[in-house]
Order: sequence, then structure tokens, then C-alpha cells
Amino acid sequence: MYEHSWTERYNGLYNEEVYRYGDITRLAGNLSGKLMLAYGAMDDNVSMAQTLRLCDELNAHNKRYDLVVLPRANHNVPANAYFVRRKMDYFVRNLLGKRIRKSSENKQCRIAT
Repeated sequence: MYEHSWTERYNGLYNEEVYRYGDITRLAGNLSGKLMLAYGAMDDNVSMAQTLRLCDELNAHNKRYDLVVLPRANHNVPANAYFVRRKMDYFVRNLLGKRIRKSSENKQCRIAT
């Protein structure tokens, strides 16, 4: 699920067996737990079609996931401030079982106890 010019660098010219091994959609049915996908719409390495192909496979296996689309982000979505907040909220909610609440006094986020 990666732009072919990047994968050819490591896998050589197209070989169905090698590329099938690197295709993560084949593992979609094995998902357990929580999954957040993030896609930067300006990404020139992974296309939206590739991301949606993974979503389609997750849907086919009735797997739950969250998809965050960042219209102005490229492949480096972790540098996006909105995504950093969404990721932290996701971890707190799904790993700690808590929720983030915004303090009205100082506009800082706090973990609800």
C-alpha cells in the first residue's frame, strides 16, 4: 500500500509474491483492539485510494477503526498539531479509559478522573 517507486527501491521490480507479502490489507481480518488511521491529503507517497482500500478491507471484516483526514498534511502527519491532539485524546481514551476535558479557566486539557 505504498507508492511503487518507493517500494521498488527495496523490493526490486514488481514480483507478485513479494508485493503480496508487503500488502497490509491481507492482515485486516486479524485486527483486534483499537485502530486510528491518519491520512494527509497532500501525501505523495500513499494515495487516498490506498488508504480507502485498507478501510474497505477493514469494513469487509467488520472491524472498527477511526480515520482522521488532514486536508493540508503530507506524509508527515505527526507534525500536524490537530493530529497530535487527536492522537493524544485517542490514547488517553483507549489506553487509560479516561476522557480529556478542557479547563475553561486556562484552556489546558486535563484528564478527567
